[in-house]
Amino acid sequence: MDDEIELMEYEDYPIKGRVYPNVYELVNANPTVKTDKKIIVFLTNWMYGFGSALTIYMQNALFLKDLNPNIIALPHYSNNTKNFKYHDERLNNSFFLYYQYNHEDPDIRGSKIYFASSILLQTPFVSGQFPILDDPTNTRFIDYFQSQFRLRPNDHGVKEYMDFIRKEKQELIGIHIRSIAQKQNECPGYLQVTFQQRLEDLKRTIDRNHPNAVLFVASDVELYIEKAKKLFGNEKPIHYLDYITRIENEGDSIPQLEAYKGYKLGSDILDDCLALSMCDKIYISNSNIPFIITLLNKSVPMEEY
Repeated sequence: MDDEIELMEYEDYPIKGRVYPNVYELVNANPTVKTDKKIIVFLTNWMYGFGSALTIYMQNALFLKDLNPNIIALPHYSNNTKNFKYHDERLNNSFFLYYQYNHEDPDIRGSKIYFASSILLQTPFVSGQFPILDDPTNTRFIDYFQSQFRLRPNDHGVKEYMDFIRKEKQELIGIHIRSIAQKQNECPGYLQVTFQQRLEDLKRTIDRNHPNAVLFVASDVELYIEKAKKLFGNEKPIHYLDYITRIENEGDSIPQLEAYKGYKLGSDILDDCLALSMCDKIYISNSNIPFIITLLNKSVPMEEY
């Protein structure tokens, strides 16, 4: 955790009383939720990845806002699991380490406060369609989230680094590479073509369409950073954030990174996404990462490879 981050009372509010298993039971047990004027609902985190937790939160928050526009629905990152390890356990709620609320501080003392677990309310919970904003559900989620929250600044220097590697009159091209484990779980058909072949095909595309580009690579796998360096060689040096914690193999990264759970893992994801969002174009594959990037920059072009 960044020791410099000081959280407001509502940002680190502890769980008090019952946590309803879902928003439906919350509403059924408390009918005035539909009409109360001053009400805050904290939505505890979904049990899976960083991007998944964001989108599941949006589903649940929009359900509540449609029910009663007065509801202030706030994420509550308070439970680490096998696949969600972004909660700093020294805190009550870690969401606000990553984001800030765009509006006036909620009235904790004068509001009714409830807690409910975020659950999957609709499938798919986010569309992998490109462009992301061509899907109306994606657009609604992104517009809602951007209206509520903004990225909390940190001192990691991502913007300065991207400005430094960007050369005058040269495109800055981003490449994102997810692990084989993620593809096996979510997009098994993708592996009909090997990562090596996809990277070689991508190199030909970049050489043809972006001959003078500066390249930035984001990945949670150290092996892929090294492969990209070898493939592109000295003609196009590979830039990347060297402080990101990565795994050495092609397995599922999050269970392997138990020692780094908390703010470090979450901020690593967001820093890589922020860096990609500052590129002129991104080559990417289907995952929650394109969605997170769009939350940061709705206009950056993305293309699947």
